[in-house]
Amino acid sequence: MSDDGTKDRFFRERRLLLGTSAVLLAHQLLGITVTNSAETLGLRFEIADPSKIWWAVWAVWLWTAVCVVQQLNSLPNPQNQAVPGHR
Repeated sequence: MSDDGTKDRFFRERRLLLGTSAVLLAHQLLGITVTNSAETLGLRFEIADPSKIWWAVWAVWLWTAVCVVQQLNSLPNPQNQAVPGHR
């Protein structure tokens, strides 16, 4: 993967991690909850156990954190690159 592609993917993963973290913080600090039903674009969804949604959000957060660490480790380290004129 090219250097620019790696950086782009790292920034996308980092944004997803920050967004998921913001949702979890809103749930914890502000008490935001999920009700038994939701409606979007005219579709109505009934949720049997809304508390399970937070487990899914935590799973997404964990998966994203692992991806961010992997992407961070794949970025080139400027300290390891040779400096011209130095031995």
